[in-house]
Amino acid sequence: MGSSRKSVGEILKAMGEAQSVAVMRELAAACFANARSHHEAAVVLYENDHAPTAVALAVLGVEEFAKAVLYTVVALSPSEREV
Repeated sequence: MGSSRKSVGEILKAMGEAQSVAVMRELAAACFANARSHHEAAVVLYENDHAPTAVALAVLGVEEFAKAVLYTVVALSPSEREV
């Protein structure tokens, strides 16, 4: 049985320009909100002597922030989506 999975790029192209930009903006905002939440939780953990867990959560927050930046760049530069 063959796989009919589409790439993200194919899905975005099928949406059309305006809709795909809106989706990228929503994803960026959600990732940024997750990054902020992870940061706030990491601070609380660190202040309560749970440094190792705080660091792990902070790393996840950095990853979420990086995704937010990536989605923002993709929304602003539609010609670069294939890359």
